Amino acid sequence: MATDNQRLVSSLPSDLYERFKQFCDEQQMKSSEALQKILTEYFSMLPTTVSENGTNRETRLASIEKKLEILDSLTQRISALENSFAEMHEQIHVHPSVEVEETPLEEEESVPELHPETNGVSNGTHSQSPTVEVSGPRYTIAELAERLGVNKTTVSRNKNKDNFEEWSSGRDPEGISWEYREEEQLFYPLNS
Repeated sequence: MATDNQRLVSSLPSDLYERFKQFCDEQQMKSSEALQKILTEYFSMLPTTVSENGTNRETRLASIEKKLEILDSLTQRISALENSFAEMHEQIHVHPSVEVEETPLEEEESVPELHPETNGVSNGTHSQSPTVEVSGPRYTIAELAERLGVNKTTVSRNKNKDNFEEWSSGRDPEGISWEYREEEQLFYPLNS
């Protein structure tokens, strides 16, 4: 019986030949049928070869380009989210920059002061404390980010690092080092 099939003759190591015979028995196939099945399954798992006109390459390239577009879009969206989170964080944690004034207690509410020299209580008067003013420029995260020419997220990410002063002076247009004061959620210059 004539066929268009090509003949294949091969020598196998004995352990591989035994496994092949076992496969033939399990599948209840002749060795030529089993070999065809194995080779067909093996080659169907491999990526298809590029056709002469390169259509497979073009398809893969188009797929990669599409994935890159999606990745770029996601990167932009993540950046926008980071900026939004930084703005929300700033709005939650920024306190108004207002002069702080210590107000004296009213005389009727004052607590008598103990004086060691009189071994007792003073006359009950309470001296007024001077007004404490915060002077000099102070910046929010957004303001400092704009001054340094970076993203708010970048400032937020670096503000508590040990090298923040050096990092900020390297980006400041006047070479000023900045420090972050957690209690006020503001940035202050260290040198002018």
